[in-house]
Amino acid sequence: MKKFDWKKVLTDEEKKQILTLKKENEAKLSMNYKLDLGFTDGEKGYAKHLLYWKDGELAGYGWATSFDPSELELTLILFDSKTDLSTMLTEIHRYADEHKVTSVVLIADEADETSADQFREMGIEKQFSEYYMLLNMDWVEGTEATAIELVSPSSVDLPKLEQLLGGRPIEEDLANTYVYKENEQLLACIRLEETTGEWGIFGFVVQEGQRGKGLGRKVLTASIGLILERAPESIYLEVETDNQPAYHLYQSIGFDVRNQYDYYNLSK
Repeated sequence: MKKFDWKKVLTDEEKKQILTLKKENEAKLSMNYKLDLGFTDGEKGYAKHLLYWKDGELAGYGWATSFDPSELELTLILFDSKTDLSTMLTEIHRYADEHKVTSVVLIADEADETSADQFREMGIEKQFSEYYMLLNMDWVEGTEATAIELVSPSSVDLPKLEQLLGGRPIEEDLANTYVYKENEQLLACIRLEETTGEWGIFGFVVQEGQRGKGLGRKVLTASIGLILERAPESIYLEVETDNQPAYHLYQSIGFDVRNQYDYYNLSK
């Protein structure tokens, strides 16, 4: 018997089964799934969990995120991709139709050749790719801290922050956002998130007129300094593979590519 559940919060047993399936697949396939830090914990306003059951056993899982009601991004973890991918995609199409979702994107590690082959056979086209980059902690210990100060945004900063980001940040993100200002002018923003010692750097944007002047390096270095004060186990960020200026900046600061994520357009 097959069954699908879309949930906002997982039970402890569901968490255990999902994490076990994730760990086994990543070890077996030598790849990584794109998932938020602490993705199984608590309720997140922008995310849902798709669970696929066969005869009472977990056969598949989808981490579904949405920051716009018309858009959905999913990372799929399947016990047997060759057997169950088509069934999972049928359910995703059904959900998209019911909730008036017009854009569905699937995310997979470049090393997941089985999924890539199936996507191609189904006519699911790749849109773009991102590098997942980890900071070399040994390398960064010898660098000097930058003198610039990052602060939490005030209510006065919100209109400029929205303009810089191209939209209003959700409350969960705003609580972890820092900005850099000169003469009360907001010039850059960055978001730092942590779960069990892992730190992610997101939402890093420098005002267009300030790019190419070294400000991005200063803001990123200051952000890393804030994280290092908290004794992190790891620090990572992601960058589109065709954004070469940002990629080379991150490399020069000590970030190395761990893997590449490919984004596929699931046409309706």
